Amino acid sequence: MLVIVGSHHDRVARDLVAAWAPDAALLTCEDLSTRGWRYHLCDRAASRAVVAGHVLPESAIDGVVVRRLAILPDELAHVAVDDRAYAAAEMHAFLFSWLSSLTCPVLNRPAGTSLCGPDWRPLQWVHMARLAGLDTDVVHCQVPAPRRRVVEAHVTTSAPWEVNVVGPQCLGAPDVRYEAAAKRLAAFANTPLLTVRFHAERSAPCFHSASSLPDMSDARLAQAVRDHFDACLAQA
Repeated sequence: MLVIVGSHHDRVARDLVAAWAPDAALLTCEDLSTRGWRYHLCDRAASRAVVAGHVLPESAIDGVVVRRLAILPDELAHVAVDDRAYAAAEMHAFLFSWLSSLTCPVLNRPAGTSLCGPDWRPLQWVHMARLAGLDTDVVHCQVPAPRRRVVEAHVTTSAPWEVNVVGPQCLGAPDVRYEAAAKRLAAFANTPLLTVRFHAERSAPCFHSASSLPDMSDARLAQAVRDHFDACLAQA
């Protein structure tokens, strides 16, 4: 079974479950509040998870797609108002550990404080892209007064090229240079499911921005993710 970690409010997550039925299910905040979880780091065969209200052995999970960066208190309508912030923090910490330790393929594993790959700010992505060897615009930050920051960067006049990396696959790259650059950043960020955007008006790949939460409403991208898990299962 493929497990999508998301929310009932996430239409894309619901659509993926419907498209991949009966081999997929949605794991929500409500599942984290349901009896049946057993998490044994030293005995994974004894571990159990609650997915879509059903208890299943961890070994029954063939792959996981993470569709959230965090657990938000406002989502926990089934928890007393005064306890929601605490419950959300506990759920986040538990999911972080559980997703990090799963032995099946996970797109994407937690990083930093995020449940789905690195939740870097735009300037951090630019910095990491440079470290990964990608060309970027020069960005200047000025702090002329307390609590005030001015960011100067190249202004894009047209929509950027959007390239999606799914494991070894790459979708939307205009040529092999963009594909290689996108894959290089995905490997550097340890984020196998990644959207990388490049300035469209350049003659060579120049990094624009990136996201560890690609728009999986795109049918081609959703199919590529499914193909990725099928390939992983075939190799197991």
